[in-house]
Amino acid sequence: MATVRDTGAAQSTVKLVATNRIASGSVWDGVQLLCVIGKGLDACRYLESYGHWGAATWLARAVLPPTDAAEIIRKWADHLSAMGHQVSTLYNNNFVFD
Repeated sequence: MATVRDTGAAQSTVKLVATNRIASGSVWDGVQLLCVIGKGLDACRYLESYGHWGAATWLARAVLPPTDAAEIIRKWADHLSAMGHQVSTLYNNNFVFD
């Protein structure tokens, strides 16, 4: 797998397979493949688009740099707000809910 991360052509192939798996309904398979090739942000975005907000946030905090993780967490907060939940505080990337 180390070779896959270093080779552009291999990465493109794995990313194509991952997106095809996601499109065919195997979201988790595709997400795992994206993580293997270091595309955690893409994986989080797919999880968001399929409504897996909690998983996207967990994955973001586990594998992404803080600025990218904060982007995913902000989108989750926006989603919660749009659903009628009150998100009152952001403190160290942790939300406090009312």
